[in-house]
Amino acid sequence: MALRPVHDLLRELQTVTDIPVLVAVDGWNRWHQMSGAREWRPRGHPAPSEMRPLHAQQLLVPQVLGDLRGYGEGMANGVLVAALTHGGVLPMRVPRRMRSRWPHTLTSAQWRRDKQLPPPLRRMLRRVPEYTPAELQAVLELYAHLGHMGNSELQPQLDDGSLAKKVAMMTSGRGADVFRIAEQM
Repeated sequence: MALRPVHDLLRELQTVTDIPVLVAVDGWNRWHQMSGAREWRPRGHPAPSEMRPLHAQQLLVPQVLGDLRGYGEGMANGVLVAALTHGGVLPMRVPRRMRSRWPHTLTSAQWRRDKQLPPPLRRMLRRVPEYTPAELQAVLELYAHLGHMGNSELQPQLDDGSLAKKVAMMTSGRGADVFRIAEQM
């Protein structure tokens, strides 16, 4: 893949002043772990099993957007929003000794406990309020579109808004609970 256009786009988004710019990253903490990528090897070099895994920060986009202060504060008329994921360490096939080569990597347990985060990251955390009814309807439609809700028989309830009302009663509109319920439908 040609990476120069990607790099140029990310840098150009920092300079836009005509309109507000929002750059949103989901699973931002994954960019501080090992990746599933490995060193590229030309012909005649080691077999794929002998190639070293790469840390996500060695890849272009995580390296550019992984620094909230460096990229976000450099935006002329925009904001960088990073959402965290609380899943396990990925990729699982990377041995622990390889993951431990990167001491700045935070485990998923540390991301869950705000007080264990480094002070600069702790100051940047913002709590997400409960979904409004309109937001809840929109997020359920998004989850259905993305395949998180596998039951196609719920489509009529989703269309008329009754599913959103039921989910709101069960979850009080809390984002993590809405996602769990959607995955079980």
